[in-house]
Amino acid sequence: MTSNQRYAILSLILASLLASACGRQVLQELSEVARLQKALGKKYSGETVQLNLNDSTVLNIVFINSPLNEKTSEERERRAQETADFVKANYGSINTLDELWVVFIRQETRYVIVHYRQPLESFSFDKNAEPMANPYSGSNQLDQEFRPLAVYSPNLKQTDVSITRLQLEGTIDDGLAVVPHFTVAGDARRIKSLPPLFVSLDFAHYGPKPIFRGPVKIGFVGDDKTIFKTESAFSTSKSPEGEFSEFLHLEMPYPEFQQVAAANNLTLRMGNREIRLKAEQMAGLREMTSYVR
Repeated sequence: MTSNQRYAILSLILASLLASACGRQVLQELSEVARLQKALGKKYSGETVQLNLNDSTVLNIVFINSPLNEKTSEERERRAQETADFVKANYGSINTLDELWVVFIRQETRYVIVHYRQPLESFSFDKNAEPMANPYSGSNQLDQEFRPLAVYSPNLKQTDVSITRLQLEGTIDDGLAVVPHFTVAGDARRIKSLPPLFVSLDFAHYGPKPIFRGPVKIGFVGDDKTIFKTESAFSTSKSPEGEFSEFLHLEMPYPEFQQVAAANNLTLRMGNREIRLKAEQMAGLREMTSYVR
């Protein structure tokens, strides 16, 4: 047997051992996460709690439609700390974690097939359940309703920045709203990222009758200057109960979004409608840009 053959066989053996070891580690992690999820489900009976582990170092605990969504940020913060302490005491591989995130999600199901799943608030901790500072977590003067949330994916190595919903007119059941969001490379919670190519604006209208028919002219006017304008059509559907829903996905180049967010006064023109954004809504848009250099 030649030296090259011996080297090839040895490499195959080592690769097999490594794969076997990695497989055992993954199975152990999955088992531990499953046990932890079961324990958290028992502790917070009646609530929907989901867990996921990224790169073996970042553990996310997600509360979906928790009653605390309608409470204060301080109450959610207390729950997050309580959860982090519980994880520290009950997760066997706690020392392998770099970060632990407790996230509150608002999930909406409209007309059976339309789903909205938006982060409401998140809290980060280290493996000792000590809170981690977030330099771009926003001003304490900004209500949580308008504050953007940045969610980092270690697998994708990118950060999604979004505001749950800006209600432009009416209510969630009879009105017009928009969800602004964009994705940037890297962990923008820690270090500001390069600008995205565009910002997505997802408009939704619910009501007893449609209000947008055919192509609609859309314009963003900041401080009496038109910053961005386009024309597009809403998709429309009708529920079995007779309620209408209208949706529009719009992409705005980031430089224009930056100008929109920086405006002192902003008016959105959609067809024959003119909507003046509130100061708190504008503050939320400006804070979205704080994650970008």
